Parts: sequence; C-alpha cells; structure tokens
Amino acid sequence: MESLDRISRTDITYALQLFLGLINAGVVVVTLADERIYDREKINDGNFTDLIISLTILSRANEESRMKSSRVSAAWAAKRGRAGEEKLTKLCPSWLTLSDDRKTFIPIKERVAVVRRIFELSASGVGQTKIAKILNAEKVPTLRSGKRWHISSVKKILDSRAVIGEFQPGKMVDGKRELLDPIPDYFPTVVPMELFATVHRIRRSRPSYRGRGMTNPLAGVVFNEMTGNKMIRLSKGTDQNYIYLVDSAAPTGAAPYISWRFDDFLNACLACCRTATAAPEVPKRENLELAAALRELDEIEAQIPRMVAFIANGFSESVDLRLRELETRKKTLAKKITEIGAEEQAGKVSSDDIDWNDSERLKENIRSIVKRITVHPKDRRFTVALFDGRSVSYREIGNEVEIESNENQPQ
Repeated sequence: MESLDRISRTDITYALQLFLGLINAGVVVVTLADERIYDREKINDGNFTDLIISLTILSRANEESRMKSSRVSAAWAAKRGRAGEEKLTKLCPSWLTLSDDRKTFIPIKERVAVVRRIFELSASGVGQTKIAKILNAEKVPTLRSGKRWHISSVKKILDSRAVIGEFQPGKMVDGKRELLDPIPDYFPTVVPMELFATVHRIRRSRPSYRGRGMTNPLAGVVFNEMTGNKMIRLSKGTDQNYIYLVDSAAPTGAAPYISWRFDDFLNACLACCRTATAAPEVPKRENLELAAALRELDEIEAQIPRMVAFIANGFSESVDLRLRELETRKKTLAKKITEIGAEEQAGKVSSDDIDWNDSERLKENIRSIVKRITVHPKDRRFTVALFDGRSVSYREIGNEVEIESNENQPQ
C-alpha cells in the first residue's frame, strides 16, 4: 500500500488492531512511500523498530483526522457567528425554503396557512387529536410526504419555536447531539408571538391524564388484523365506564373507528389465556428466526478476516467502511439473538404460578406468556398467541361465544 495511514484514520486502537490482524494472519505488508516491509517473523525475531514506526504513522493518521474534525467544528462555529448574514444550512422547517443566494428563507404560502390554522384551532381549545382529524377530514395536504395527519405531526408543529423565528443549533459531542444557544430571528416569523404564547399557556394549563386510572395490562401486545396497527385503550370523557379498545390511528381518522368495550375484551382475553395455558403443550419446534440469525452471524464472523486480507490490496477506505457495517450488523444480530432467547425463557414460565385474578400483577403475567394478540374488531374475533407456541381463538357469534384452542395447528 502507499502508506500505513491508508489503513484507517479512525481511533488508534482500532487502526492498530487492523494492522496487527494483517500481520498475525501471515500477510506481509509493504509500504511504497518509505519502502518499508512489515513481517510477523521479522518483528517476532526482536526487530521492534518497525512496530514502533507503524504505531507512529497510524497515530499521525488519527491526529490528522481529529484535526480535520476540529477544523470542521471551527468552521461551523464561524458560520453560526454569521447566521444573520448567511444561513448555516439549507435544511429548514417544511413551511420554508432557502433562497438562491442562501441569505434568506422564503415562506411557502400554502403551508404557512396550514401552520397558522393549527395554532388558531389550538388557541380556540381544540386538542391535537381533533386537529389531526379535522385536517384529514378536509383532506389538507401534509407538510411532508405523509398521506395523513397524525397527532405527532400536529404536536411537533405546536412545539416548534421555529414558527416564531428561533433556530436551535447543536453539535456532536461523543456521538451525542448537544444543544447550543438558540439563535433568534433566524427564520421568518409565521405565527404571531401573542398567538404562540396563548397556545402554549392553554396547553400547559390542560390537565394530564397520563398515569391516571387503570394501567392498560394489554399495552404493546394487541394489534389490529385489519390495519396492522397497535390497538390502544381509549377513554371517552372522564367516566371510567366508557373505556374502549380502538385502533391507534382511529382517533385521527387514519383507520376505521371500530371499538370494543375494554372490560369485555379484557375478560374474554383472560378467558383465552386460561384456556391456552390449560391446553396440552406444543412440541418444541426449531426457532427458524433464531437459526437464521445465528447463520448470518457466522457468515459475518467469516467475512471479517477476508476484509482484513483485502486491506493488503490497497482498498483500505472501503474495507474500513465495510468492517464498520459488519460490526454494526453483528451487534444488531447479537441483540436479536438475546431477545429471542428472552422470549424462549418467557415461554418457560409455568402457568401454574400465574394468578389471573391478581390485578396488580396482571400486566406482568400477560407479558410473561403472551407473545401477540391479533384482533379483528369488525368480525368480533381475536387470537391469543403464547410464547410457547400454543394459541387460542375467540369469536363472538350473536350472543354466543366460541373459544377454540389451536395448540395442534402448525405455527
């Protein structure tokens, strides 16, 4: 290769690991810039000079990389100082666009009108859910590529101080974004300060119902078969007698609003859990997802030495990137394998130890054995699937109820 600094400009320990990996693999490394030869036998025979030189060169590459990063940070600091004369980046809120000379942001008239409408609705007492529903009913285009308005998109606009011209810069510190002092009057103001302040005063004064009443013991495990969305527990008003299970997208009109009385559904679900845990155990099958993850992990571990071998041919930058990709994927697979193992352990929980009448531990008990509950609210049926492979289906037919065990069906 041209020089050792072509191996990597990352942390010295990582670069040294790559270099020693080459040497220990029996590869002779020749650098053309200084006509130096790095050989395992030569180094092990007591010639440590080459090793010291290699460490110095790798350190220089890392130092150059850090200096470049420092210069980039300084350049951004200088740009922030000129923020009033020149915009830092073309990135901006979705209701603005950058001018050709990069000195000003230009409001997009139609989108600004939507932003103001959202604030005006909020100031009149309309909640985020109702605002999203109104915009969807009127088929108002979203500000980005989404097809429908969601509660989160309305909340993001109401929370944004960019509507009053403020920009919140940041910088990366140890891989995390650290916020800097906000820059006022960076963006053109599209919402009057009085309206912005009114909306935030109203939102702060609204009572929060988070944590009140009964915790949803089915949270995170119930899904709508019709849409694929999660189903949530929704209260109509403050009366605890009017609580329903609905599609998470239904409140904004993004999914059919077909409700199921929550107490009725929970009682039916618990009946299914009791039936499922009382059914004969399903013979243990090979976990295909786990087997696939383990195979891919083996393939990655086999590729890494080949990547090291490629470095000797001068493809250091691309190989360095590929190694990082492999390491990232390796961590993802390791996490996935751990999660699957945890699921299998959950499937080993003895149903004899579960008291379905214990309301305080109900959520914990459900999560210990239930993998997924798939609901078809229109047909009034659902299936409870356990971690151990057993499942039970529930169906309402008129005033009659059928609970069918599926433990003998293939999973």
